[in-house]
Amino acid sequence: MLLATIAKQLHKKVVAFEISSDRIKEAKALIKLFNLEEHCTFIQKDVYKESWDVNKFGCIFIDCVHYEANVKSDLDNALKVSNNNPIIFLHDYGLLIDKDSTSYLLERMKDKFNIVRYLGEEQNWNLLSSNKTIDWEGVQIECLKSTI
Repeated sequence: MLLATIAKQLHKKVVAFEISSDRIKEAKALIKLFNLEEHCTFIQKDVYKESWDVNKFGCIFIDCVHYEANVKSDLDNALKVSNNNPIIFLHDYGLLIDKDSTSYLLERMKDKFNIVRYLGEEQNWNLLSSNKTIDWEGVQIECLKSTI
């Protein structure tokens, strides 16, 4: 809802990839309730098995599978579909899953990405899950020029 509302204000559009047809159905119903249909497109796909066949984007919000290999794949695909200086947001930045976390990954990839700002809650933000949080809820990153 928030991204769709922002898109409406900016005369832009949100494109969302989702593997679950049930989640897409729920999201479409919610978007319709708030009259935001023209600002949202939902595409059913497995983002790890299918290409991100979309036009260039200036802003990308990633909230998907949080294992290192998946986050690397998300970042690679984000760079392929983004414009020259994309704004990239990663959700669950500090979520620890089986010794993997996006924060650990980005620390090892600091030659490719720079953290612009931390977002959301700093600690104890995942109270409804058994997974431990070790860092911020979200992060905005930028690609270093050599990456693009």
